[in-house]
Amino acid sequence: MPQTTAMTHRLFIFNPDHEEALAEGSPTGNPGKAARMMAANAWSLPGLLAEKGDYVVCPAKAVFRERAHNGLGLKTTDLTTGVWDDIGEICPWGWDGRLVKQLSRLGAPQRLLPNEEAIDRLRRLSSRQTVGTVLERLKADVPEVCGESLWCTTFDEVVAALADIDGQAVAKVPWSCSGRGVFRVNRHPDKAQSARIGRILERQGGIEIQPFYCACLNFAMEFELRQGRADYLGMSVFSSLPGGQYSGSLVAPESRLRALFPPTVVPTAERVKAALLSLLPTLLCGIPDGPLGIDMMVCETADGEFRLNPCIELNLRRTMGHVAIALTDRLGTKGLGLFSFKHISALTTDDGNLTPEATDFAAVWTKLQTERECWWYA
Repeated sequence: MPQTTAMTHRLFIFNPDHEEALAEGSPTGNPGKAARMMAANAWSLPGLLAEKGDYVVCPAKAVFRERAHNGLGLKTTDLTTGVWDDIGEICPWGWDGRLVKQLSRLGAPQRLLPNEEAIDRLRRLSSRQTVGTVLERLKADVPEVCGESLWCTTFDEVVAALADIDGQAVAKVPWSCSGRGVFRVNRHPDKAQSARIGRILERQGGIEIQPFYCACLNFAMEFELRQGRADYLGMSVFSSLPGGQYSGSLVAPESRLRALFPPTVVPTAERVKAALLSLLPTLLCGIPDGPLGIDMMVCETADGEFRLNPCIELNLRRTMGHVAIALTDRLGTKGLGLFSFKHISALTTDDGNLTPEATDFAAVWTKLQTERECWWYA
């Protein structure tokens, strides 16, 4: 993580409406209800990735607005003209045209903002259409991996893609996050599925079709683009609900995370990481510097073998996996736990509240004794 110096502090912004803005493709518009609630309750979450002297943007009416987040000496701020002279870099959850316009209106200097061409390219590459490109490149470099992604722009193409898949498939809208916009579809879609697919094609111009994979482990590799290179930040192991929505990440050193993998898959994961470090700077050239994550899974085949699918999702933004890695760094080897979100009424004495300003639900760290206490052994 880059160190801050005088007059070059970073400004962290949590904008969970990022994918909504990408889907709309317009600098105007307002966040939906779910994004507004997330922003109101978890605005300080990026503070876990910040260093002393950095700024974290907070809502005007937020409580604890003068609180130094976790005692780290961070500064909470709203975006007034006077703050910009002290900022050397803006670090949002994700860049999009809506955020750039908002920041410009609030006086952010052009030196801190990506240009329109970079935002347009980021939006195009953030589409799930890019998953197929990454998969094909990785399958060429690491032949033992598995995975298929079919991009369709017409209903006839969807029908043809589904006909080539043996069993159930998964349909995904071009832009969405945390498992939203993902749904199962039959090989021969029923009336409701057909109508939903038709609406997505009409509104967003395309849809991704993947075979349904039975995962025995969901994980991600987290990276950061910086000055023409890709840096590997670490691995995150996570869980999702039956509908695909994110539900939590394991907080543990990478050595303990790797111990969860079938031994035969570990060398493959290393080759995939090396291939991505070479591929990402070229593929993503021209987008703003910043964090990104690639969701992957370990699958068990019908004959009992384990295979690695190296690109289920490509997230050109910060992810909860980055937060889990930051927590691991701060807590050290004694920090084995689960990072998740809980309703305030459900918090217990075992939960460490990471966002005490929250009023509806909080980000929490729950200590574990062993990985076997976590969800994938349930």
